[in-house]
Amino acid sequence: MEITLAFLLCSVLVVIGLVIKRKGSVGFIAGYKEGRIRNEKKLANRIGLTVILFAVECFLLILIHLLLFPLNGLYIGILAVVHLFVVFALFVHAVMV
Repeated sequence: MEITLAFLLCSVLVVIGLVIKRKGSVGFIAGYKEGRIRNEKKLANRIGLTVILFAVECFLLILIHLLLFPLNGLYIGILAVVHLFVVFALFVHAVMV
């Protein structure tokens, strides 16, 4: 039951990442201004990939927690924060270039 729920929740994140990659737009980012980013499609592709990787990593951590040994929820929280910093770094890099 828990594995099915984890799979469904992580699948939602994968779908969100695929939508970001396909749409090729980053207008959902707060503070985004049209024309400041040279290659918006490339940035959207990288952010979408980051969201997909986050979903896969979360699913793997949940599997490890359920099947091998118990993990503290702190690990998934740290993973989320790291991915947020990656998205911000990609955005800053796209603006600076």
